Amino acid sequence: MRAIVPRTPLPSKPAFLPVRAQQKRFAPRSRSGCLACRRRRVKCREQRPACQRCVASGVVCEYPGVKGITHQPSVYIFPHGLPVSDTEINLFGSFHNDIVKIVSGPFNQIFWQVDVPTAAQAYPSLWYAAISLTAIHQSVRVRSPSNSHYMLALTYFNKSLRCLAQVLAERQGNLQYMDKEMVIMTNIIYIGICSMLKDSPQSVLHAQNLANLLEKLRFGEESPSDRRGILRYDDLLSVVLAIDGSTDITEGFQHRWEREWVVALPKYAAFSSVTEAYIGMLPYMHSGINDQAIAQNNPKALKQQIKTYAAKLDEFQYGRRFNNSNDWKSLQTIRLHLSFLNLRAEKRVEHGTAEYALLERKTNALLDEIDQVLSSNIVSSPYMGHEGIPAFSFSPALGCLLETIFDRTFIVSIRRRVISMIKKWPYREGGISSGQSAAMFDAVMQHELRGSPPVQDCTCIPHVYVCRQHTYRWYCIRNTRAGQVLMLKNAFERDHELPSTSYILEYEF
Repeated sequence: MRAIVPRTPLPSKPAFLPVRAQQKRFAPRSRSGCLACRRRRVKCREQRPACQRCVASGVVCEYPGVKGITHQPSVYIFPHGLPVSDTEINLFGSFHNDIVKIVSGPFNQIFWQVDVPTAAQAYPSLWYAAISLTAIHQSVRVRSPSNSHYMLALTYFNKSLRCLAQVLAERQGNLQYMDKEMVIMTNIIYIGICSMLKDSPQSVLHAQNLANLLEKLRFGEESPSDRRGILRYDDLLSVVLAIDGSTDITEGFQHRWEREWVVALPKYAAFSSVTEAYIGMLPYMHSGINDQAIAQNNPKALKQQIKTYAAKLDEFQYGRRFNNSNDWKSLQTIRLHLSFLNLRAEKRVEHGTAEYALLERKTNALLDEIDQVLSSNIVSSPYMGHEGIPAFSFSPALGCLLETIFDRTFIVSIRRRVISMIKKWPYREGGISSGQSAAMFDAVMQHELRGSPPVQDCTCIPHVYVCRQHTYRWYCIRNTRAGQVLMLKNAFERDHELPSTSYILEYEF
């Protein structure tokens, strides 16, 4: 017989939630939405320069005190009231889909791939600058200085300059925050144009102009509540600092601590984003934006700073989940920089000791890891520079780390391996190319290994070890009509104010 399973009796009446729980909850009303959404009494997501509802409806999106953006039924939106051609639309399409992926590097990818194109669709000067950058990239690929792409880039570059000058003249110094970010971002694109052309003098000139503009605009001193622009502030700040730090080796460009005013380097009690962790690492990546303790190579102060930074990075990285693979790559790059910082914080050891052999093994192990990461990051793309060389990247990455390792080590075999890796993995990061770095480091090796002038207590071992007195401690690049000239001094020459030695830099990329 089948077993009879008793059934659970159904309730005679349906169970209802208390009346109090069924009451409709209203979200707090926002007064910062666009005018169109407020008139229609719908929720505004407050995207800038235009919210999502206005984009979908094709209406003019206006915020109080901000000029509206008219959205056309087109794939690419252009600045309001600006006559555009099919050529401009096609070039901006290439900028939006391809160029921003090249120049972003491992950091600020959302900033470059989302914010910058959106800002270009609102600011005429940035629109024309983006089109000029795209045309220059195509011109470099053609490898002809008189091709039509180059002439097109020059035309739109001049249009961008005229739009920028017109805005500055109309505002008469009364610039809002959105005007500031427009001026700064347009000048950053100018630096990218010159860097793609490998025009170092013009690139440095625009970097100097950017530094002067930042001082005039007092960028960063505005209240955080006033930073209601299109571009993410922290990402824009990191790009500005990276450019500022990568051009300090050029003659005539002052270090940050030598200027009357600079953009303040923020201090974070804790990191809440990869961009903040990146900004915290920038002083160690670039000598141009570090403080005096790092510049003077104070091991005790440096070790304490590294310990504090590592603790904040651990708390940030291991306290959350990362679904974005770009964030993991960014953190991987930061971790490699941090690994060398821990080696750099150790005291200088003499050749032949156990500490020397251990330092050499650790540094070679780090170079093995860098080489492995670089080999796994190769991307075959028609939008790369000729012969697979990246066109340009605004953010420093592993190329910058290789330069730092060369700059801070004194073991000849390590330095030679670094030069070999720089030539093996070409790059253009933040205004510095791998060709320039390799040529400069070859000259440094030549200058140091000659062992002059003779000094007392010299412990140099030819082709093995460079003593403290003969290690280079000052260098500067001078742009001349004949090309770039590197001026060098070792520690002894710098301390005794002896004249520098000049070397002509010859490189292809």
